[in-house]
Amino acid sequence: MPAHASPPEPAAHPTHALLLVSDDEALSRALDRVARPRGYRVAPALGARCLELVHALQPDAVVLDLSVPDADPWVLLDRLKHDPRSRHVPVHLVGAGAQGHHALASGALGFLARPVDDDALARALDDAASLVERNVRLLLVVEDDGGRREDIVAVVGGEGVEVTAVAGREALQAIARGRYDAMIVGLDQAGGGGLDLLEALSQRPELRRVPAVAYALDALPAEDEARLSRLERSQVLRPARTPERLLDESTLLLHRAQASLPPAQREALLRSLESAPTLAGREVLLVDDDLHDVFALTGLLERHGVKVTRAKSGREALDRLDERGDVDLVLMDVTGPEQEGYEATRAIRARGDLARVPVVALTATGAERERCLAAGAVDCLVKPVEPDLLVSMLRVLVGS
Repeated sequence: MPAHASPPEPAAHPTHALLLVSDDEALSRALDRVARPRGYRVAPALGARCLELVHALQPDAVVLDLSVPDADPWVLLDRLKHDPRSRHVPVHLVGAGAQGHHALASGALGFLARPVDDDALARALDDAASLVERNVRLLLVVEDDGGRREDIVAVVGGEGVEVTAVAGREALQAIARGRYDAMIVGLDQAGGGGLDLLEALSQRPELRRVPAVAYALDALPAEDEARLSRLERSQVLRPARTPERLLDESTLLLHRAQASLPPAQREALLRSLESAPTLAGREVLLVDDDLHDVFALTGLLERHGVKVTRAKSGREALDRLDERGDVDLVLMDVTGPEQEGYEATRAIRARGDLARVPVVALTATGAERERCLAAGAVDCLVKPVEPDLLVSMLRVLVGS
């Protein structure tokens, strides 16, 4: 029997809850077959109810199918990982093999490439159970300067986290010797030692498995920023430039529950989660003639540093896009009686020079989603727009 094959007898009383977000019946049957003997009760759902059920059931793990038909799974993952009530829940994504790195970099615990066999499902569930059942997370901190090492430990340490702090020259040996859940690498080290370490790890798959936070308080030289950007494409690496962001990223990678944090860390985490630094400086074209909606959406976007350009009609939207070459996304109202929003969306999609600009439709009901997608929108938001959903959608579409 393979090491992770299902035990022959089902558990008498399920002790774990598992949420499956998928409409794939074969995947559902396979997961149920593997999960029940391990004490999991499987709750199936589609994307529209994912967050509601995570909050209600507080599952021990989530399996999220990237082919779920009724919602953008990347937006669902982003919302799960930016909600303090759910960000600690381990999520495994199921999809095409090429999507694996993006899944892990977005906060998933693991990725299952199709076709998924029972052994792969068993490993995923065992990994999730091991994480949930352990009361202590293992964190490696790599920083040459002793004072900065102490500062980092003070920000991220606490009950439930066992920190090993080493200088850069000791890091490779420490990683090879231990089994860490995550590590923090200081980039403010003289001579670029932190980046050198990350590049060395990227060349060694057996060491690259540890997700990392790249922490720099000082501005990096342009060539170091370019090195960091290249490294982010090859390993699970999340940058942090402030102590609050460091706490945010480390708790995400360690799957620490917000409720388990001491009050000061909890407050700092909530402040970080309320911001969306990757959206600062992005430009959104808002196409809507309803002044109330325009006021509400503009205020929300500007709080996150987004520049908002307005248009009252589809025709005016096309003029604005011709005038400005730096629009990152279009929010298009399609609720008008003349169906002008749909026509403008089709016109944007027909323009080769605008192919890179995603259009998100603003609709009256979720039933219009398929029609919006057929017109060329990447997704839709139902009015009145849910703020957290809009911010997550923007992070996924233009924030990286």
